[in-house]
Amino acid sequence: MIAYQKVNGKNIGVLSILNSIRVYICLDFKSSAILTFLLIIFLLSAAIQSVYLVLMNVGLIRKEINNQVKVATDPISVVVAARNEHSNLKKLIPALLSQEYPQFEIIIALDRCTDDSYKLLEEYPTVSNLRFIEIKELPQSFSGKKYALTQAIEHSNHEILVFTDADCVPSSKKWLQTVKSAYSDTTQIVIGYGPYRKRSGAVNLFVRYETILTAIQYFTFCKLGIPYMGVGRNMSYRKSFFNQNNGFDQFSGVTGGDDDLFISHHATRNNINSYYNKESHVFSEAKDNWKSLILQKQRHLSVGKYYRKKHQMILGLLGASQIMFWLTFAILAILKVNPPVLIGCFLIRYTFLTLFFIRGTKVLEEKFTWLWMPVLDIIHTLFLLIMGPLGFFTKRVKWS
Repeated sequence: MIAYQKVNGKNIGVLSILNSIRVYICLDFKSSAILTFLLIIFLLSAAIQSVYLVLMNVGLIRKEINNQVKVATDPISVVVAARNEHSNLKKLIPALLSQEYPQFEIIIALDRCTDDSYKLLEEYPTVSNLRFIEIKELPQSFSGKKYALTQAIEHSNHEILVFTDADCVPSSKKWLQTVKSAYSDTTQIVIGYGPYRKRSGAVNLFVRYETILTAIQYFTFCKLGIPYMGVGRNMSYRKSFFNQNNGFDQFSGVTGGDDDLFISHHATRNNINSYYNKESHVFSEAKDNWKSLILQKQRHLSVGKYYRKKHQMILGLLGASQIMFWLTFAILAILKVNPPVLIGCFLIRYTFLTLFFIRGTKVLEEKFTWLWMPVLDIIHTLFLLIMGPLGFFTKRVKWS
């Protein structure tokens, strides 16, 4: 049955009315202020993205500094925090001991380990520059990794501290030499690059893309005088600088952030430097499935809300503009609104992004084909859309 009602003295079917309303809404949507608003948002997002990418390309030009390995002899303390990392430490320790550097010590803090990690010391009975610290209890005000690192730093003997993670391996025997080469008399912090090993599969492809993109960004921001992060698997700072800034006290209870929060709050344009040549890379294995990757990124992004406000605003603006660019582009493309403008803005942004990525990979001495970039850029945008709010609202994450 079809229901009828009286409209202007005539019987009109309800279904006909609803269909007319649907058509009117669609037509109105295409000609209303909503469409104009979407177009403005698209153009604004495209402009923000383009300006950002232009600045990044300019920063890469300024970033072409002398990154040669110099002869350095100042003693170094290598610091590693580990929790149940027996199998990884068996790979890392020989790689660290084989470093071609005149004087260094290795301090490994074992955070409440329940595996055989502590027994590794028995495998190196005559190695005087390798020490283990066993941590059995965790103070209430500290997260596990930060307390382990703090204890290792307190037990270190040298001014220059170099950090990596238990599941990492330096790419060469000149890693420590390269790190020390980045120091000058005024340098307090130096940051390096921690790539993931190339493996088959879509997850690995995306992880390496996102890691390269992030690294190019934080290195370039550093050279532009806005240092905001580094990665704990490859970074260094002076012990006196750590103590002067009260260590991790400002964010001791936050899981994660022993690297990027420390940089965000204490690095300035004058006290930080970077190293990124191939001999300074520190490799680790990427997550091999989406679930593990999401949990890892949730932990990483959960510390973003503790960044300095200006860093939150900059990174938030960049992430939001990327999301809005693709979102409004999709809607306007479906509605076939002004295709020349859409295609033009898309090509401009994609050109700048491709140049930035290609030049960045050359600086980092990375190999990654740019042909996957359109697809990876969309996945990266979806990842930001999901992980941004998830990381922001996450209150508690675990350090495994």
